[in-house]
Amino acid sequence: MPAYATSAEYADFVGSGCVTATATATVVAGEVTTLTIGAGGGLGYTDSPSVAISPPVAGVRATAAADVANGVVVLLTLLDGGSGYGSTAPAVTIGPPVDVDRLLERASELIDDYLRTAYYATDDDDLPTDAKVATALSKATCAQVEYWQAGDEEDDILGPVESLALGGMTVKFNSNTGQREAPRYLAPRAARILREAELLRGQPVVL
Repeated sequence: MPAYATSAEYADFVGSGCVTATATATVVAGEVTTLTIGAGGGLGYTDSPSVAISPPVAGVRATAAADVANGVVVLLTLLDGGSGYGSTAPAVTIGPPVDVDRLLERASELIDDYLRTAYYATDDDDLPTDAKVATALSKATCAQVEYWQAGDEEDDILGPVESLALGGMTVKFNSNTGQREAPRYLAPRAARILREAELLRGQPVVL
């Protein structure tokens, strides 16, 4: 029986490519002239993240700032193109969204819980030997974070509570007035990714 590996190993918590915006730089005559945002612009941004452009071997380091709208990085403004970059474009690093580490870790725990009956070959370090499995675990973990950020993580934390009265300690679940839908704890997209990798069978569980 193969050993079980956790999805936390495949979600790069700090700066995950699934949620953190990326960008590339263009250099002309040793100066950074253009910054291009990668596909998607990340997700879950509530504040403008930091933007770091790697320094040249000798010269002035370029600087830039980011603008955010609807949770994604939509604009990178070049503040100083720097100098001395030669013909090699520098690396551009955009900071991750606030709270992404905690969300990715929670999502990893959730994905692991759904994979209790999944089996796949691992190496001596309990890492999958199949790249398809490792990629699916990483993508599913990030898809879960995307689901929470697009909706309400509170449902997953508290459950489908419609109201709570402290006097007499009354908890109301899905009352007939103002029905509150029970949350799908596993994101539909995460479930699809896991099913395609043959790690999950059936539909997401609704509690």
